[in-house]
Amino acid sequence: MQNNPNASGDWTLDNIPFDAIEREKVVAREDLFYLVTAASFIEIAADLYTDNLAEYFEDDFEILTWLRSQWSVEEVRHGFALRAYVRHVWPEFDWDAANSAFIADYSRRCNLGQLEATRSLEMLARCVVETGTTTFYQALAMQTDEPVLAGIASRMRSDEVNHYKHFYRYFQKYDGIAPVGRLKVVGAFTRRLFEARNDDAECAL
Repeated sequence: MQNNPNASGDWTLDNIPFDAIEREKVVAREDLFYLVTAASFIEIAADLYTDNLAEYFEDDFEILTWLRSQWSVEEVRHGFALRAYVRHVWPEFDWDAANSAFIADYSRRCNLGQLEATRSLEMLARCVVETGTTTFYQALAMQTDEPVLAGIASRMRSDEVNHYKHFYRYFQKYDGIAPVGRLKVVGAFTRRLFEARNDDAECAL
């Protein structure tokens, strides 16, 4: 896989040369172990959040189609790619057991009650999260000199940028229908910013 930040979202796990991983460059990096493993848990669990969004936007065919056919598929693919990387580099780690514990905890937190009060604010909240994940994968690509991991992170960064563009367009759509005002926008932005920093990552770690 080329370390190409402009790569399209049209890639699969078959494109990742796991056999070419330079394990000696990453195996002793405890920070990368935690970052990659925690991200794999969160990304694979995206289908739980997708179900909530699908229920919230049940009458919007365009959004439903994109959530199911692209966003959720790409997010879960990120998780599978990171899981495969963890298994190649740290085979002694019991990923399945740890992920089961994560899902048991996370599934209790991930519910419709966590969504914003209006559709436009929820789309804005998703923009905040996508901005955070874009930054995370950019930082991950820069933090490692292991080329396969850097390539994976760059691909995922590109996907997340595209996700942000979709969510922002949907925010504009619903804000155009029923504007919510700057104070509510700031409130939603702040709430999701702190959640993005604390909740999912804390649960995964």
